[in-house]
Amino acid sequence: MIGEANNVPLSPLAFLARARRVHPGKAGVVDTDGTEVSYAELGRDCDAMAGALRADGVQPGDRVAMLDVNTRWLLAAHFGVPGAGAALVALNSRRGPAAG
Repeated sequence: MIGEANNVPLSPLAFLARARRVHPGKAGVVDTDGTEVSYAELGRDCDAMAGALRADGVQPGDRVAMLDVNTRWLLAAHFGVPGAGAALVALNSRRGPAAG
């Protein structure tokens, strides 16, 4: 039987919160141009994105689409959008069916 102390729902938000707490100065992401961003900085970006979405009227349960290549901002959206209570719809133009 699983006790309450061991029953923790999996959430990317919980992962980021722990990484920010345990490894704030460690590289959380290396962007396509080689720029390293710490977990603390990534967390601040995610908090800012969540706040901006809420300020723009995004409500819990809304869907937010983002068209981007694999950059730190798309990674931040994977945490920032759920942080605003919404669902991320990540669009990547390179992942569509071949034209023809």
